[in-house]
Amino acid sequence: MNRKFAWAALLPVVAGLVLAACGSGGTDSGAGNTNSSGANGATTSGAPLSGSVHGGQSPVTGSTVTLYAAGSGLAAAAVLGSTTSDASGGWSLSSYTCPSADAATYVVASGGNPGLTTGTNNSALKLMAALGPCGSLAGTVNIDEVTTVAAAYALNGFIGSNGCIDCSSGVPIEVSNVHGKDPGLSNAMGNAARLASVVTGSASPPLPSASACAASTAPANCGAEERLNALANSLAACVNSTGPSSAQCVALFDCATPGATFSGSACTIPGGSTLAADTLSAALEIARNPGQVPVAGVYDVATRNPVFSPALSAAPSDWTLALNFGGGGLSNKQGFQPSTENIAIDAGGNAWVANSGNNSLSEFSAGGTALTGNSGYTGGGLDQPFGIAIDASGNVWVGNGASAGLSKFSSAGTALSGSGGYTGGGLNGALGLAIDSSGNVWVASFGNNSVAEFNSAGTALSGSSGYTGGGIDYPTGIAVDASGNVWLANESNSSLSEFNSAGTALSGSGGYTGGGLNNPEGLAIDASGNVWVGNYREILSEFSSVGTALSGSGGYTGGGQTGASGVAIDAAGNVWLANYGGSNLSEFSSAGTALSGNSGYTGGGLNNPSGIAIDPSGDVWVENFDNTLTEVIGAATPTRTPLVNAINSGFTP
Repeated sequence: MNRKFAWAALLPVVAGLVLAACGSGGTDSGAGNTNSSGANGATTSGAPLSGSVHGGQSPVTGSTVTLYAAGSGLAAAAVLGSTTSDASGGWSLSSYTCPSADAATYVVASGGNPGLTTGTNNSALKLMAALGPCGSLAGTVNIDEVTTVAAAYALNGFIGSNGCIDCSSGVPIEVSNVHGKDPGLSNAMGNAARLASVVTGSASPPLPSASACAASTAPANCGAEERLNALANSLAACVNSTGPSSAQCVALFDCATPGATFSGSACTIPGGSTLAADTLSAALEIARNPGQVPVAGVYDVATRNPVFSPALSAAPSDWTLALNFGGGGLSNKQGFQPSTENIAIDAGGNAWVANSGNNSLSEFSAGGTALTGNSGYTGGGLDQPFGIAIDASGNVWVGNGASAGLSKFSSAGTALSGSGGYTGGGLNGALGLAIDSSGNVWVASFGNNSVAEFNSAGTALSGSSGYTGGGIDYPTGIAVDASGNVWLANESNSSLSEFNSAGTALSGSGGYTGGGLNNPEGLAIDASGNVWVGNYREILSEFSSVGTALSGSGGYTGGGQTGASGVAIDAAGNVWLANYGGSNLSEFSSAGTALSGNSGYTGGGLNNPSGIAIDPSGDVWVENFDNTLTEVIGAATPTRTPLVNAINSGFTP
């Protein structure tokens, strides 16, 4: 089906969690940090911290509680202090030194007796809570399974020997080696706080209540708290046991293993698998493999000790955790061509969306807060905007479908392109945008089968008719590779076109074909220069940097693909698809193996998603047809370089 049509008519989250002082007991054996300096300032004394360790609803006695700081120039996490929980689960640290005020902090509780026979020590018990900037801490921290799940999902991309990019086989927990740079790490700490409150040890208030979810006008976030609590219940089964060899821990560790199968009573692991050794490792395995662990098996474990509620009453299709946001002028309904590239992430982790329904731009903080008013940013010649990209200076570029113009906005949302936008260059019916390493903007002109080029000042470089040839036929998605070559997905003739930086066609009159191409929409380029294309016909295609099909005649299938539109690639090389036809997301490995299961990833209010982007925290952002955004928390591998048009052009992680 060729869907041709006439062209007409949080600032980045600062994840500080200033805690209300509620008081708690505990024995202080606190130690100062020997790391004397951070990248963002001198050491500073930390405010007294206290709290409790709970397994489900039971206090954990004799747990080793360790406070860490990470980021802010630290090569690995630094131990700020350690203590032991008392008979009521209480602990306190009255003295510790922050390496810098903005260093990210978290606390881990290991081992202890969860209310069993005196002398019991559950070595499989490991719980975590993400706290925020070291200089902003004060008060009470309740460490339990809910805070552990929240931290595991939000921070999993930063936990390992050098962050998850360097994780090898096995379970790379290594909580002493949390590593990452801002804004990714600080924004991820904020995500954990939005999922769970460390003051109460329960789901955060932004998640809707059970009564709200039962109403006829239930918010899109309904189900997020239930998933969070169900996952916490799966950990609680092991936490409140005698240790690793208990039936509860064995069941959790088996069912948290990627590739395991569930028979209805137990999970069977693949040969050679390395199992999780503790509850935090298990949570990380599930967070990193939400479609590869036996979903029903994890749910079965969660029903064995359901201490947190409300929880799921049936197994979900996957174990992703996602949130939904609205407002900010979002208006994406046009009733025809979904835009494959109408969402982009700036270097601060803020999400920008081109609104074709009301001729505006919306901006959301990394925490999901609308930074634009009810009407969004306007002006600059916006007229049915579709494609969007962000340059190295943080300026936002937008292609307009109706006016044949190109709009430019500053990072503050000020229109820079004048009332009519930039015109010329053969621009006619702009869809996708991409920006090359020289700052030149390339635009797929759907209306006249061409590609237009503009310099950073908005001057057309591509002549009056644009660059043509190379098999261009209703181009939609566009990307620039590391060599400066421009690639386009041609919807009408199911091909790819390639142009060099001078605008000369490299792909021949018929374009590149094969590889399962069938109504291609969006495309993206990985760090190896391979081109990945989402097809509306439920196929993922891959081509080499010279246009050779790598995905076979039928392409890569499965993973829940249903009318793929947008494409994004994370820093591990995994490929993400927004399925406009199925209200779900698909994920594939760099080898073309489906990671998302037959139903794809659901939840978070996904509704005919089109544009898709990945932020520096590893969150996957999606624009929905019902004028909302979905953020899938920590599902992707975080980008490690500043995001500049990362979804539309090749980038090096």
